Amino acid sequence: MRILQTNLGRSRPAQDLLYQTIRKSTVAIAVVAEPYRVPDAPEWAGDTDGMVAVTWTLTSGAFAHRTRQRIRRDRMGRDGDVLVLGDFNAHSTEWGNTRTNACGRTLSNWATGLGLLWVNRGSTSTCEAWRGSSIVVITWASPDAFRRTSGWRVAEAVETLSDHLYIFMEADTPGPQTWTTGDGRGPPRKGHARPPPRRKVKEMNGDLLRAAAITTAWSWEAPTTTTETDVEKEAENLRRVMTAICDASMPRATPGTVRSRAVYWWNPDIAELRTRCVRTPRQYLRARRWRRRDEEEVSSRYRAYRVLRCSLQMEIKNAKDRAWSELIGTVDADS
Repeated sequence: MRILQTNLGRSRPAQDLLYQTIRKSTVAIAVVAEPYRVPDAPEWAGDTDGMVAVTWTLTSGAFAHRTRQRIRRDRMGRDGDVLVLGDFNAHSTEWGNTRTNACGRTLSNWATGLGLLWVNRGSTSTCEAWRGSSIVVITWASPDAFRRTSGWRVAEAVETLSDHLYIFMEADTPGPQTWTTGDGRGPPRKGHARPPPRRKVKEMNGDLLRAAAITTAWSWEAPTTTTETDVEKEAENLRRVMTAICDASMPRATPGTVRSRAVYWWNPDIAELRTRCVRTPRQYLRARRWRRRDEEEVSSRYRAYRVLRCSLQMEIKNAKDRAWSELIGTVDADS
């Protein structure tokens, strides 16, 4: 299971790019500090003041807590796998900063008291801003979760339209899980339930569906007992009958087909601009690290980077507007 962690800095374009990253990188759970907004959707959850949000594409036991006190209460009453992810705005040499401040010492003592281990690896900055670089986005895990977490990394080659970079990691999920992505990516892994067959609902024949249902109803025998065994048998019979009705009225989706890996407004121009936004800041960051750096050169390269980011933001907005206009035009044409 892939997990993404970041801080969006209340930026709408940054949240737009997050949607695309989740789809392209097949992210199961994304934990976001300072989202632009928490969508009113079943796969999103946020805290009461909108400072943190969680979104998922798989069934999971993820809970969003903002304060250390609430995390402490939850951790003290929960054994097993616990991940704590967020932007703590605390510096410590323990997780790769060049210095330790008061917040860093407090955070380290707090995590130690709860038996949490920090998952961060290396010294790559998680925040790259004009004022400097730092590691403030931290991942903590209980011992059980720590053993199940791997591949923690900062994605330096992905533009986020935020000062904060994406963090990716993999987490193994214990026990049987229901595969709910529905993207048809081959057979399930060991310990995972096989997903139900997918259908081409747009090609459904309504007349055949009704005919198959009526035919089934004629031959259906109502159960005479209600023991647990009979209920399970009846549920299996219902599943088999519903499968037969669906097979009669609509084709199954071709195995191996994958859902679209792009949001509706994505296009090659946006993809190219995003790539250029990755190359340009590298030049600016290199200039900033020069021992005898030229401040004018650093400022010039930073301005070029800002121009590219503004172009990317504008292109995203225009693409969304065009997609909306096309949708309205389609609705008007059908009315």
